[in-house]
Amino acid sequence: IPQRKELAKLRKKSAEQEWELLYDHPLMEALDNPNPIQGRWQFTYSFIANLCLTGWAYVVGGVGPEGKLEYYSLPTTWITPIHSPTPFAKFKIQDPSKAPSEKGSVILERENVGFAHLPNPANPLGALSPSGAQVAAIRIDDHIQTSQERFFENGIFPSVIVTVGK
Repeated sequence: IPQRKELAKLRKKSAEQEWELLYDHPLMEALDNPNPIQGRWQFTYSFIANLCLTGWAYVVGGVGPEGKLEYYSLPTTWITPIHSPTPFAKFKIQDPSKAPSEKGSVILERENVGFAHLPNPANPLGALSPSGAQVAAIRIDDHIQTSQERFFENGIFPSVIVTVGK
């Protein structure tokens, strides 16, 4: 029942903003079942995880064999943007587990690839991921934990006591 109240609020808000809510649309169906490998949850999780870990998230799409829209959220390590003749003109898709000489590399046009990125202020064609921005703090925490682990494993056994004064 709380979801119904939220939907009612959303409908009212959309009516005030003159938005049209679509309940039945090919895009909605495609997002509910984006492809034969990924369900909605896996697709969304992969997209968000890539965005947070690398600063980039890609969606490759097109019409599948049954004439239905299909979307895939691919790992960022599989995709290389081609910036010629314009930025993000094409994209090379290559499974990194296969040698570049092996078949399997595909060049896709811009219309078949959608992407989101967290912009890097120092590079207009780059991205800055949250984990990349925190790498120094992550490494320091790792060193602290390693130090504490060694301390507890080795223990402290003083062999000399020094007394100064009385």
